[in-house]
Amino acid sequence: MDQGNRHIHHIYGRKSHPEPLVFIGRLEIESGTRLKDEALKHFGETGWVELIAFPEVSIVPVIPVREPRGIS
Repeated sequence: MDQGNRHIHHIYGRKSHPEPLVFIGRLEIESGTRLKDEALKHFGETGWVELIAFPEVSIVPVIPVREPRGIS
């Protein structure tokens, strides 16, 4: 969710090919902050052959989360 000056990204990475991209964490950054610098600072600078980020606001649920029945 975009909260004013803060933006949340979901970070995925791989350390070798053909290893699949895997979710490695969420990263919340201030507007104007370099995403690459922050991602490398939080998840480490070495060993990655690929890192990608998805802004949380662009995620489209395929099957939305539903409340279990009987819980209000």
